[in-house]
Amino acid sequence: MDETLSPLLELDLELVQFMVLAGVAGLALGAIFFGGLWWTLRKSLESPRPALWLLGSLLVRMGVLLFGLYLISDGHWEPLLAALLGVIGARALVLRWTRPVDQPSPKQAAPKQAAPKQAAPSQAAANQSPKGHDGDRTCA
Repeated sequence: MDETLSPLLELDLELVQFMVLAGVAGLALGAIFFGGLWWTLRKSLESPRPALWLLGSLLVRMGVLLFGLYLISDGHWEPLLAALLGVIGARALVLRWTRPVDQPSPKQAAPKQAAPKQAAPSQAAANQSPKGHDGDRTCA
């Protein structure tokens, strides 16, 4: 391989490794955030003070997530973007893992659209002329 291209390839490989690590770190942060939300909701349903659980959890989870994203980004947008993609991926995983067993997935639960029913001919005729109406005459 040409010696002049070697430093460029090494730089790209390091960048890819760094981006993958940022994505994995974002995945971990997202798992903490959304897993913590799931845990908090379960606890708040049993608690006499659910608002305290929800508000406290929100502050802690947001603090951990934002501080982690700040550390990962290190002032650059590329690792921040990779970490945000990891957070979004963690959301999908937590939703899948915390879904009740008896609840179908959204794809399975989508109702099939039935074709609109057509009225029977006798019923359609009854709908067109109401009882007591003579057609051309009007009531004074």
